Amino acid sequence: MPMHSLDQGAVASGSPFELRGKRAVITGATSGMGLAIARAFALHGADTIISSFDPADVRSTVDTLASDGIEVSGTTCDLSSPDNVRSFPAAVTNEFGPIDILIAHATPFAPMGPIEQTTREELDRLFSGVLNNFELMRGFLPMMSNNGGGSIVTTSSIASVRASISLGAYGAGKAATDAFVRSIAAEWGSRGIRINSIAPSIVRTPFAAPVWDDDERGAVAAGKTALGRIAEPEEVVGAVMLFASPAGSYITGQTLVIDGGRSIL
Repeated sequence: MPMHSLDQGAVASGSPFELRGKRAVITGATSGMGLAIARAFALHGADTIISSFDPADVRSTVDTLASDGIEVSGTTCDLSSPDNVRSFPAAVTNEFGPIDILIAHATPFAPMGPIEQTTREELDRLFSGVLNNFELMRGFLPMMSNNGGGSIVTTSSIASVRASISLGAYGAGKAATDAFVRSIAAEWGSRGIRINSIAPSIVRTPFAAPVWDDDERGAVAAGKTALGRIAEPEEVVGAVMLFASPAGSYITGQTLVIDGGRSIL
């Protein structure tokens, strides 16, 4: 196997999912899926940097992980601020060093409800977040490429590939992100960049609490899956690890649905 497909560190450790020697930054990493990803990355050897818009949340999360014996660094990134997003790639690189992996997980705004009730103001706010996330990913591209390449993973949603009567606008925003992923993959693959997205269905996170925290709605949602249950945050981590690690060295431009079999029923 060519060494660019499975790097020296992975071969030495015997695991293609080894992240030792890699530096990863994760947005939206103080709760839910982002926190689960950060924990897993650190445990798999990555120099892990968590970020969120709230400095107090970042400090608290760093301290909580440290109490569990997991060392991570923290910084702030406000995806609702275009200026902050544009300056973040250079700022985090200057503070911590070259970034090998970006997990662009944070979603600053997600309107819920039928399309007919979604206001123009909500759409403007939604797509502003989509564009800010795109600018975040785009800002890391030349730095990663100049450092020998890297991997970007962003969070989409099953609503980007399946119609939803309550998340139509949100799904449109995530579909736009998936389109950006494909285009970046096509343009930057020859320059050492891989980029993919994960598209979970309902996961037991604060974002989806209106569904899983309601017994009736939670049971209906679980019943629509082949596995008969709602996902835990840790259950999306494997897909992110695949995309980010040498194990996924020949995968780029993909959106992977993680839905417990909902889309096959």
